[in-house]
Amino acid sequence: HNPGGPKGDFGIKFNCENGGPAPDHVTNNIYEITTKISTYSICSDLQCDFRTIGRSEYDIDGVGHFVVDVIDSVKDYVELMQKIFDFPKIKSLLSGELTGKKFELLIDSMHGATGPYVSTILCDVLGVDSRCCMRTNPKPDFGGGHPDPNLTYAKSLVDQMRRGEHDFGAAFDGDGDRNMILGRNGFFVTPSDSLAVIADSCSCIPYFRSHKVAGFARSMPTAGAVDLVAKAKNLEVCATLSHLSCLWCSCTLHAQMRGGAVVRGVNFTHYAFCCLPSIIELLNGKFV
Repeated sequence: HNPGGPKGDFGIKFNCENGGPAPDHVTNNIYEITTKISTYSICSDLQCDFRTIGRSEYDIDGVGHFVVDVIDSVKDYVELMQKIFDFPKIKSLLSGELTGKKFELLIDSMHGATGPYVSTILCDVLGVDSRCCMRTNPKPDFGGGHPDPNLTYAKSLVDQMRRGEHDFGAAFDGDGDRNMILGRNGFFVTPSDSLAVIADSCSCIPYFRSHKVAGFARSMPTAGAVDLVAKAKNLEVCATLSHLSCLWCSCTLHAQMRGGAVVRGVNFTHYAFCCLPSIIELLNGKFV
């Protein structure tokens, strides 16, 4: 989620099977292994087409057998979302069939990783005009901007929302785990409020009609609106440190809890979602 390149970051972001950041014991073990590396080999003539979906296998002399799987993460993610949300109902809202008036969106991916997911879900699947999607082509340097979804760095989104032509706006950070939500006329929705509204309305999500929510989690500095929702629903709520990895650890200990952080992120835990949790915020906005 930082600019890459010769003068930027270089590395791999590793998420665990629950969709959350790697906990300390995993990263510590990885580091320990790196201290024991004594040699490495370079296979300069290996040709692998990363543009073709499928499996390739290689036998490298003196090294061993290697398998490379190339997947379409966008396709897999869309299929997962269609099992969780009511896409036909969302589409009827966006098209105006449900209310008699189109529900206008404006989404800013800030040249981060969420761009292909946003354009595929909204434009290709839900039939929204591509003009509703801003900066959806991922760039290593984020187009020279700073992909922090707030009123300062997503100013172009804010300015357009303030014209009153759109009903819902959202911006996502570089790696898709934080967001900013705006209502009509650029009304800023605080993370604590969005979490509370979603928590109160979770029965609108088909997945949670059959997989009951056990409780909610929030970062300690986040306002306690969700606490009141949890109390009314007689569900558990826990507060943890504001770092996202701490929040995920708390949620993982309480399966199928929903969490919100002070850094503008609302996420579902491993049984429901993984990879790019903030796209879910975009879908949540439809039923909120």
